[in-house]
Amino acid sequence: LVTGKVRVYSDLYRYNTDKKRWSHIISPNGPAPRSAHQAVIHKGCMYVFGGEFTSPNQERFHHFKELWRLELATNIWDMLPVKGGPTARSGHRMAVYKN
Repeated sequence: LVTGKVRVYSDLYRYNTDKKRWSHIISPNGPAPRSAHQAVIHKGCMYVFGGEFTSPNQERFHHFKELWRLELATNIWDMLPVKGGPTARSGHRMAVYKN
């Protein structure tokens, strides 16, 4: 069904490479729905930065400057304080460097 509307999700899925199966992760208190964000895995956590929210009719946009951490063992999210760092953005790249 084509409606001309944009939908932005906050779903979280984990892929098991051994079983070749997706599982839907229920994890409250995570980031707001967004698109065009980036994520990296480092030392048992997934870090998510930036992204954008787009209204369904694409008349409003909001770029995020938030840095979120998901503890992969517990599926618990927390938003990390950001001092300095990059400006709010979407469509960027992210990498772990030296650690």
